[in-house]
Amino acid sequence: MTPIALQNRLEAHLKIRQLKLLVAISENNNILKAARELNMAQPAATKSVHELEAVLGVSLFTRSSRGVTPTLYGDAIIRRAKTILSQLRHITEEIVSLEGGTAGKITVGTLLAAAPNLLPRAIAALKRERPNISIS
Repeated sequence: MTPIALQNRLEAHLKIRQLKLLVAISENNNILKAARELNMAQPAATKSVHELEAVLGVSLFTRSSRGVTPTLYGDAIIRRAKTILSQLRHITEEIVSLEGGTAGKITVGTLLAAAPNLLPRAIAALKRERPNISIS
């Protein structure tokens, strides 16, 4: 399969829930424990992993009596899944900050008369109250 074809298949079939599941499985070395952690039934978790393996065309875990261990492919996708999930948390935090007015960007235009005294004091007060706001 070509890289573009694989990317298209992933974009069409990959779900965030599957990424969470892969990370949980790798942390628990057990599909049942991972499924419980995510409030899923074990058969649904197994099916989700099998669906993703079918899309990718590779096995993500080696199954044994002691549980499951990520394959080389599993390690690669789990590493990226952690990054993607982390970025989703950052998006959430940023949106909440922007929505609450605690982050964002302000561009100030001023008359020269106000610039030397009033503007620096106003910027300092705003930065004390809202340090994540950038001002230009």
